[in-house]
Amino acid sequence: MQIAQEFTVNTVYASTDGERTAIVICTAETGESHVEVRQQSWGGERVGWFTQSSVRLAVDQLAPMRQALGEAGAMPQMVAEAKKERRIAGERSDVFASHLKVWRAESA
Repeated sequence: MQIAQEFTVNTVYASTDGERTAIVICTAETGESHVEVRQQSWGGERVGWFTQSSVRLAVDQLAPMRQALGEAGAMPQMVAEAKKERRIAGERSDVFASHLKVWRAESA
């Protein structure tokens, strides 16, 4: 499939200089679309940003991916809540909780 058009939805810069992740919508000449998550590095002024690797996501994979990212985003809050519960129960708060509540995204 030859890509006729690309649109960068978002670019997420890493904490390391010269690294980023690009979210790109690719549309083929046939009209079929998919999303690519591209890991990119900075190659200097002459090269610019170039893709090291990419993952192609079909349309039916986007909702599960969004749900998974929502759950991962809730992780710091889940850990803090579990530590708070252990503190209330009189357990050591400096030890990572052995149990975490399961959270689910209601919409994707």
